Amino acid sequence: MRHARTVAIASVAAFALSTPAQAFAAGPASLVPVWLSTGMGVFALVAAVVLLIEVSRLRRAAEGAAFTDNMAYVMGGIICLATSVLVGWIAGVADVGLTAEHARFFSDALVGVAMVLLGVYFVRVRRAISRYLKVLSGETLLAQAHMTEEDTAPPEGEPGA
Repeated sequence: MRHARTVAIASVAAFALSTPAQAFAAGPASLVPVWLSTGMGVFALVAAVVLLIEVSRLRRAAEGAAFTDNMAYVMGGIICLATSVLVGWIAGVADVGLTAEHARFFSDALVGVAMVLLGVYFVRVRRAISRYLKVLSGETLLAQAHMTEEDTAPPEGEPGA
């Protein structure tokens, strides 16, 4: 079992470390076909639209809940991810003075901003849920402290009475 795990880890590491080197050694013409890159971009944009629709539906359905109050962060993150795809397309199609390096930089920056926005959302929701659970557990303890033996005793006529 241990040997199989070591072989699997070594195989994945060798593949991950050698693949980029082989791709760059082969030259830019064979890196990624244009149709595949365009297809992945379309897929990403369709996924972003679907996510935005679902997030807005969730926001309306759970109005006032702790996680919906901060849903703007999720929507901003999705928009940043979609824009990062568009930046790559603009650099490849339009002549706006944007080099491939600049497009890659801006795309990576937008992905980073999206991660930060999603992180802010999860931190804020975690804090809101933690506050809610503390209040809930405090109310439960308070209610249990005020219960008397009469409140917890089974009614007359039931087993154990």
